[in-house]
Amino acid sequence: MHTLRRTFASHLILDLKLDAVQVSKQMGHAKPSITADLYVDIFDKARHADDIRERMRKSAFGKIAESSGGERVLSEGIQAAAEVARVGGSESGGE
Repeated sequence: MHTLRRTFASHLILDLKLDAVQVSKQMGHAKPSITADLYVDIFDKARHADDIRERMRKSAFGKIAESSGGERVLSEGIQAAAEVARVGGSESGGE
């Protein structure tokens, strides 16, 4: 049961970008502080991901991607870089 609740909370925080007050209401917690304490790691991950996206957007690569076709190109570039990192990591990991 806790895994399902945590998955739902993760979706609210990471995908829908809801804050602790909004997530607290959805989860049925008495206070937003309960939500913040329980899911602090997920809120941190969401902030980190937002920071990376913003820095990527401001980088030279982000400017090139925007001039070449906007967010779609930037998103595809990030996905391609992640795939290269994943494949490179599995090859060096001896899988």
